[in-house]
Amino acid sequence: MSPTRHLVIFCDGTWIGRETEVEDAPPSNIRMLANMVGTVEFSPTSSPPHPTLVHPITSSPNVTAGYQEGIGLNQPFASYL
Repeated sequence: MSPTRHLVIFCDGTWIGRETEVEDAPPSNIRMLANMVGTVEFSPTSSPPHPTLVHPITSSPNVTAGYQEGIGLNQPFASYL
């Protein structure tokens, strides 16, 4: 019997991603969950962030994981008020 493998994808669509550059913004709940699984490896070619890119998460050998920033609002929420 082959070892169990786990696939985990975290899709974040909040306004507090890297694209908004909100100073001192806390990580979203989705980002915190991704950080609990492992280290999110943001691609150096993703500046400005590309919303459909799934960044790999370094974790244990039996886990394949990724984090997608999503498109969110692309601006701080307060700018829409």
